[in-house]
Amino acid sequence: MIESLRSNPALLKLDLYCRGARLDDSCYIEEDGGRKILRTRAGLGSGLELILPGGLWTNVPVTEPFAARSPYTLHREQGRYSLRYEGRAVAAVTLSPRPDWYEATTTTGKPMTRIGTLQGTYLGIYQAKVCEYWTARPQKVNCKFCSVGLNLGVDDADEKSVDEVMEVVRRARDESGITYVDFNTGHYDGDTYLDILEPYLVRIKKELGLLVGFQTPPHRNLKRYDALREMGLNRVSFCFEIFDPEVFKEICPGKHAEYGLDYYL
Repeated sequence: MIESLRSNPALLKLDLYCRGARLDDSCYIEEDGGRKILRTRAGLGSGLELILPGGLWTNVPVTEPFAARSPYTLHREQGRYSLRYEGRAVAAVTLSPRPDWYEATTTTGKPMTRIGTLQGTYLGIYQAKVCEYWTARPQKVNCKFCSVGLNLGVDDADEKSVDEVMEVVRRARDESGITYVDFNTGHYDGDTYLDILEPYLVRIKKELGLLVGFQTPPHRNLKRYDALREMGLNRVSFCFEIFDPEVFKEICPGKHAEYGLDYYL
């Protein structure tokens, strides 16, 4: 196992997603120029950004409870970082660099990292209010693996105007060299998620020409995606995770009741 992890950075990346890692007391992430560990709705976990061998950028869970049981530990020796698996050396790693704009605020006074955060080399933005599966009554019907409703108000703002987003996207392009911006939303009654995101797409394409992707539930009017393509949208994802019908129903009760597995497929 450990030899496979040493020789295959892609396997190491996948295993880190599943198991997370623990930080040794020797680590000084922010002091060494790394990115602050954030919990944002656009994030893939708790947000320790690392560069693995082979130039693979990744996000490693470190604050979730399961990470406390991880066989992986991150260590710092003479200013260099490395991963160990059950105490045995696996790989030398590098902290993903923290840009100056991470310390800046928008003209409206919000920390820029509450508008968007770097995920590897692209900018991730959870644009709208929390997914309504988290606020459903009489009981929540959120996906059981989801942490979106837990992260709002921690490191992520619930309101982000077009101007605020454009300000952060422009700084990320100029200072971090991003070429892609990914927008993520949850479910909202009336299928309004594409209506919410379209103005951001139009402004980014017109002013900056960057690649843009949307991750939302599947809209009931599929012709909307033809229109988005005409506007320049580069990527679509439907927040789809599970193929087994019974597991889908159990793990994603809101998606099962609202759309159903067949519609996702």
